[in-house]
Amino acid sequence: MPMDRASFLHSLFLPVLLALLHGCSSSAAAPADVGDAADASEAAPSACPSQLPSDMDCAATAPDYQSVVAPLLAARCGSCHSPTGIESVTLFDTYSRIKAGKMQLHVFTQIYDCLMPPATAPPLLPAERETLLQWFVCDAPFGGDGSAGSDASDEAEVGADAME
Repeated sequence: MPMDRASFLHSLFLPVLLALLHGCSSSAAAPADVGDAADASEAAPSACPSQLPSDMDCAATAPDYQSVVAPLLAARCGSCHSPTGIESVTLFDTYSRIKAGKMQLHVFTQIYDCLMPPATAPPLLPAERETLLQWFVCDAPFGGDGSAGSDASDEAEVGADAME
């Protein structure tokens, strides 16, 4: 049974949003241009589907970040959202960047509301959008089994940060 947007946001992101409203935040700050989710949803195209994939069996249905989600994000988003792209302030080229601060909510909202890719780029195919939304509904696990983790580039980032 598909979830509606309100149920999904309430169950997954309400605690994060409440923490941010009360002044609590993750140690990794979100980029300055990450907008408010309410602002993004106001500009959603009218033809954007509103159903979310089910969260009933995320352990079996969650796409694997490393083999499915990361290549999809690289192919469809990487030209802009990378260190050398035109949106280099809003990076989600590694697992840890997507999971940091408000970024997970921001990326989900942009995809759910059909705001990304922008009108100047080809839209996500329905199967691509479904894959990404399924991943977010399942709380963006690293592994296809629902496990959290980190990828090699995340470990490299941590090592580089420790050296500074």
